[in-house]
Amino acid sequence: MRSSLDAFLEEIKELGTFVDSVSSVYSTLAKYGDTCIKASFNLRRRLDYSSFIIALYTGLERYVEELAWSFASLESSKNRYSQLHESLKDKHLRQSAELLMKGHLGEGRYEDLTSEGIVGNLHECLQDKETYNLNRHAVVFHESNIRSDVIQGIFKAVGIENINTYACQADPLTEWFSKTNGFETDSESNLSKILELRLKDLVVRRNQLVHAGNSSLEVFGPEIMTANLGFFEAYGRSIFSVVGGFYLHRYYVNGTSSKAFGLPQEGPYKDDSVVVVANPRCKIFQGQPVFGVRENRVIRWGKILGIQVDDKAVESIEADSTASSVGLEVDFKLSKSIQLYGIEIKDEAVWE
Repeated sequence: MRSSLDAFLEEIKELGTFVDSVSSVYSTLAKYGDTCIKASFNLRRRLDYSSFIIALYTGLERYVEELAWSFASLESSKNRYSQLHESLKDKHLRQSAELLMKGHLGEGRYEDLTSEGIVGNLHECLQDKETYNLNRHAVVFHESNIRSDVIQGIFKAVGIENINTYACQADPLTEWFSKTNGFETDSESNLSKILELRLKDLVVRRNQLVHAGNSSLEVFGPEIMTANLGFFEAYGRSIFSVVGGFYLHRYYVNGTSSKAFGLPQEGPYKDDSVVVVANPRCKIFQGQPVFGVRENRVIRWGKILGIQVDDKAVESIEADSTASSVGLEVDFKLSKSIQLYGIEIKDEAVWE
């Protein structure tokens, strides 16, 4: 899953480089008053705008599909088909059948598909074999452009409901709102409305360019392009936070491979990065992967930066330590209501 986010962030970075180059060109052309140059400038603005909108929409759609698919793939690697979420099994069966009836296998976006491959994968699934492959196109299928409700539907089908609602509670989007507006939002409904409108605006602009050739909406320049990149980067990070948190809760909080450190006895201190917890009687070490749970959801994760026992910095403590409490510094924001959990080895599905 992490690789899906990394690829999306790289696309956002490349678009940022494109916008910087556009801004430089515009500044140079604006110095000339020649009629021909002005006409070229206006044409350049329209072409750059079109390129930006198409690239941003394509990148976001690809990311949403890849993130949903990578989560479904992890689910299938850890569970038999019969144990998968009912909505995932239902969509996979229905859309696999739909793919077989389409008659366009081997063409366009389905160029890598064959009827034999789809049927073979479906047979393995329905036989409930220990190892099997899902049909990717069946899992991520969506008929409409990626407005808010469509994205919600894609993730609901793999077992994650209300992804945009939770995304609006995630740090990247709330921090984006605060930075953009100069104050913190007092309601997630504000962010939900902004998210809905931003996605709708991107879809409408993309559709006008693809289907009509020109947009009747105002062509915007580098400043608004940069603002759009900031928002969609925050959104991309936020939905990853939701999906990653769901994964960590399902396989670590509910599993046996994590150790609960408990709620803070003291703190948080030092910009909300340090707490004191009762000795959890397990091995704790510097650099250890940890995550925080609040209201039965994993909301943040990172690593231990520092450990203190009896006011002394140590690199680790053992399970048989006689210390009554342990001071922990992590690389993410804590609160009194966040319970820390630790694991031995970072899971590359979510950690960098």
